[in-house]
Amino acid sequence: MMKRSAVFLAFLICVCVVGLCFLPSQAHAVNVVASGTCGIDAVWSITEDGVLTISGQGKMRDYPVTDVIPWADYRDMIHAVVVEEGIIQIGARAFSHCSSLATVTLPDSLREVGRSSFEGCSSITSIVIPECVDFIHSSAFAGCSGLMSISFPAGNIYIADHCFDGCTGLTSVVLPDGLTFLSPYLFRGCTALTTVILPDSVTRIEDNAFMECSSLMEIQIPASVSTIRHSVFQDCTGLTSIFIPDSVTFLGNSVFQGCVKLETVTIGRGVPTLGAGSFRDCSSLREVVLSEGLQWVDTRVFYNCKSLTSVTFPDTVNNLEGTAFYSCPALTTVVLPASLTSLGDSVFTRCDALWHVLYKGNQAQGMNNDTLKSAIMHMECTGVEVTDPAGKFCAICNCVHSWDEGTVTTPATCLAEGVITHTCTLCGITEQRVLERS
Repeated sequence: MMKRSAVFLAFLICVCVVGLCFLPSQAHAVNVVASGTCGIDAVWSITEDGVLTISGQGKMRDYPVTDVIPWADYRDMIHAVVVEEGIIQIGARAFSHCSSLATVTLPDSLREVGRSSFEGCSSITSIVIPECVDFIHSSAFAGCSGLMSISFPAGNIYIADHCFDGCTGLTSVVLPDGLTFLSPYLFRGCTALTTVILPDSVTRIEDNAFMECSSLMEIQIPASVSTIRHSVFQDCTGLTSIFIPDSVTFLGNSVFQGCVKLETVTIGRGVPTLGAGSFRDCSSLREVVLSEGLQWVDTRVFYNCKSLTSVTFPDTVNNLEGTAFYSCPALTTVVLPASLTSLGDSVFTRCDALWHVLYKGNQAQGMNNDTLKSAIMHMECTGVEVTDPAGKFCAICNCVHSWDEGTVTTPATCLAEGVITHTCTLCGITEQRVLERS
């Protein structure tokens, strides 16, 4: 009896196993709702759970506009993209404006990320770029407002212009060793970006690269950098200090314009020209260190720098142009070098507090700027304050006092001595002297 039961139980198990083998596979798989080709040897499929899979070999097709993308009608349901091994290039605009897309898986075989391929994918929070990628095309991740982190491979990767433009959720970026330059508008408008690490391989930072990164408080520019082009840090309203290393030989126009919290600036020895509007509207700027090697200060460089109180120019400067210091109401003291040969008529216009101009040259070299007529001019001045108990020298510098003819403040009489007051034409100090009895 027990033997029959065992045989019958074994029979039932076999029947169940055989039956399972004939169940349709669709009972366990997610249904594919659409599929097609997206390259010569590349295919796509999208399942009902919103996963878009790209498989096959080689490059995906580039798409001129988003409406012609094969999966355009399913864009709103896509929440995950899986690009399988064998695909080497993601096509232009392939996944752009898939607003529900949250996760992206990229293969090790990938070499290029196409133009605007993920532009406007506002739900993506992180991206890992595979090791073999060497080219990320323009605007690839522009407008990915939810993107908070991105990981780059090491090596000489090319990251094109506008790549992360408008990624308002991005908080920190570590750029890879081997990167040689930052493209124009690379991180423009990344308003949450607080930390950027630049590798020692970077030599150029192109136009507007960090423009409007309002949370960026500081950035260390490596000694490998030689060029910082126009408006790179314009309107970085959180930036408080900047140090430009000696390696930098080009500093573009408006490079720090509108950095309203910028307080201290040090310019290295390699910069020959401060471009137009370099520090315009930096209303908190109070200290500027200019190094030997600077020759030309272009127009509007310190325009409307309301907190700037003094500036000392190195002995290499020969041109101050246009409205370089226009409307610097707190500016009281300026040290001008003997090397100065050109001073624009409106350089110090609306610098109403300007009182002392310490000029290391002499009158013969010509310092006839109309704006300076209300200031006290210290000729042949070293700009070094000296202690002079005897009162022979100017207290501002080491210039010998130049006394005017004096004004009689108390006339002398036959009975009493009088007093005459002389004023130094260099520093404004007064000195009283005795008038003999008449």
